[in-house]
Amino acid sequence: MASTIWSSLPMSTVLLVGVGALGARAGRQLGATRGIDRILVADRRPDRAEALRKFLGAKAETVEWSARRPLPPGVDAVACALPAGDDVPLVIAALESGVPIATSGDNQESIATLLRLNYEAL
Repeated sequence: MASTIWSSLPMSTVLLVGVGALGARAGRQLGATRGIDRILVADRRPDRAEALRKFLGAKAETVEWSARRPLPPGVDAVACALPAGDDVPLVIAALESGVPIATSGDNQESIATLLRLNYEAL
């Protein structure tokens, strides 16, 4: 289902932030999705980001990204696999850049916080 949704969006570069178990799975799905030509992989642990980059191959590269920084240039969409609450700065950066974002958070309080940021957080 995810590949069906993503493949209908006009994009070529996705920023993936957070590559724990959920982020690594998201990275594999993104890597197999038509229309995604480049995956920028960011994690607070560079070794994990590099391991996923190697697995994904030529379409992936690691980038340094931290909270409260603008998105890297050329990002068409963001996939966030950060713990609940840690995703807020990334959602803000995406909204400020006008870039679509999908976050993995399922905590009710965290979702309410994101919705207060902007109705586009849906």
